[in-house]
Amino acid sequence: MRWGRLWNEFYKNNDERIFTTSQPPDLHIEDFLNLHSFDPNIKILDSGCGGGKNTQLIYSRFKNTYGVDISEHAIIDAKKNLPEVNFSVQDVRELNFDNEFFDVVIDAGCMHVEHPKYNRKIAEEYHRILKPNGNFFIRLFYREEDKIIEQPIFFFDVETKQMPVYGYRYEDIVKLFDGLFKGFSYPADHKGTYFLDMRKI
Repeated sequence: MRWGRLWNEFYKNNDERIFTTSQPPDLHIEDFLNLHSFDPNIKILDSGCGGGKNTQLIYSRFKNTYGVDISEHAIIDAKKNLPEVNFSVQDVRELNFDNEFFDVVIDAGCMHVEHPKYNRKIAEEYHRILKPNGNFFIRLFYREEDKIIEQPIFFFDVETKQMPVYGYRYEDIVKLFDGLFKGFSYPADHKGTYFLDMRKI
């Protein structure tokens, strides 16, 4: 898979240690966890975990923490720093977990680097692996009205224009999660970013 190879190459040459435990976790993940009084024994997935940037915070609170990423190099790095976490190399479109396995799924930066044509499939996978009424948190970027959904809002690799990142409008999000999740929430100061705190239908 070309997309997977690109990300694997990125983590192989990740001299700046981006998306690894060398960086502090995202504040929106901490806010999400603080908002809910989750039982410490829940099973929780960090989807698109990279080298464990956010996983380190999640694992500090929940010992049944899992992390998946398409990049083998990212997972190797994450395992070195967080050996007790259940890390694995996986494609989020076909996750290797049983139905209703997790209490919580977090996607802080995975879906928006996938082409939008795959995102309903990813949402369905998250729905499949979540327990009834399970919690789902996702961060997505905003798309301006003059851009179509298949048009990237920027490229992670600016020089080569590879590794695109896609944005969404409200109507895109409603359609994407229709019949799967409920309870959208948008901070007033999202500044181009949606933080969606939802539950499985």
